Amino acid sequence: MGLISRRRDRSAKEPKLKGVFKSYATLGSLNSSELREAFEHLGAKMPHKETEEAMYYADKNKDNLISGDDEFNSLVQYALQKGYGEDA
Repeated sequence: MGLISRRRDRSAKEPKLKGVFKSYATLGSLNSSELREAFEHLGAKMPHKETEEAMYYADKNKDNLISGDDEFNSLVQYALQKGYGEDA
């Protein structure tokens, strides 16, 4: 698979993943419990570990919430790097 094909494939997964994460955000933000549920939905084998790592990676202002486009985009990038998005 070429670089352009991988980018196209990845960009098709981004809105799906973002939609999954947003669907678990009860007040427009994701707390740790909601994020763990989202990773469980995505088939995480160790959702607690994924939640901790994702929160560290994506929670830029360290308020223990994933909120705003920048943080949700970082969360999606984290999930893609970990191989999520195939069945989103």
